[in-house]
Amino acid sequence: MSVERRPADPAQVPAHEKDLLQLLATGIGEVTGRPAPALHPETDIAALGLDSLQTLELVAWAEERLAVRVPDEELTTVRSVGELCDALAGRAGGPAA
Repeated sequence: MSVERRPADPAQVPAHEKDLLQLLATGIGEVTGRPAPALHPETDIAALGLDSLQTLELVAWAEERLAVRVPDEELTTVRSVGELCDALAGRAGGPAA
C-alpha cells in the first residue's frame, strides 16, 4: 500500500481534514480524560500515548459522531492520524458534519 505524502504545514491541510483532526483531538480528550496534543496528519497514532483499548474507543467514538463504520480490516493498516482521517472521510463521503 502506498502512503500519500501529506503537507507538514497545517495551513496546507485540506479543510475537511482539519475538521477531522479537530474531531479526533476532541475524541482523544473524551477517551483519555486529558487534553490531546496538537494533531497533524503525519502524527503516528502510537505516539499519542493511547493503549490499544483507548485506540479502539477513539475509533468507535469518531465512527459514532460521523455515523460511519470503518471495517476492521481497513483499520489494521492505519498507522498515522492522517490515515485514520482518510479512513473516516472515505466512509463519510466528505467533511465531518
